[in-house]
Amino acid sequence: MLNKIEQWIDQTNMEYKEQRICCSQFFGEFEGFYPLAFLKKAYFVIVDEIPKPDFPELRQMGLGDFIDMDIENITYKNTYYVLPHIASDLCVHFHGLVHVAQWT
Repeated sequence: MLNKIEQWIDQTNMEYKEQRICCSQFFGEFEGFYPLAFLKKAYFVIVDEIPKPDFPELRQMGLGDFIDMDIENITYKNTYYVLPHIASDLCVHFHGLVHVAQWT
């Protein structure tokens, strides 16, 4: 199951590759917290709906509440996804980058 989820994550990140925005634009705001080299490898995507894997196996494992939960952002590897109404909130980006760091 983990391999299937990882493949889904990689495919999702590839599907949104052209829409990604590089986080290096936050270097001035986050200087001292995140190095520029890290920010250059981190991205965010503004989406109308947060992508989440919806496999029957996940629901069978009891993760249906996660799949159905209304969330405003999520991080997959070096890319985090945010809804438009929070896309200009620097706190959201700072937090998303914490999760990018956790993936590495």
